Amino acid sequence: MSISFIGPQLQKLRQKFSHSVGLPIRAALPMEQIEAALEAERMSYRRCVFDPFVTLWAFLSQVLDTDRSCRKALSRVRAYQAELTLRGGPATPLDADTSVYCKYSRPTSW
Repeated sequence: MSISFIGPQLQKLRQKFSHSVGLPIRAALPMEQIEAALEAERMSYRRCVFDPFVTLWAFLSQVLDTDRSCRKALSRVRAYQAELTLRGGPATPLDADTSVYCKYSRPTSW
């Protein structure tokens, strides 16, 4: 696959995801695939608001969005949580403070 092919595809992906609400990348990267990768690497995690699934989906959505702010990423997580609550899932409050997400979603070398 050449770089000239990847550029337009990435632009299409960005346009699609930047106009959506919630964590749209989860359709392209299902929880089962992430879980399989975690198991293959023997990674353990705990279920919380920012488990590996939500963190990865939020980060990838943030990278693809035209607004790459932590605030926008967290608004997507809030929309995702609201969707889960509407489906009968637990209501998990999320603080407006972006520091927890921002602290763990970026590499330590930044």
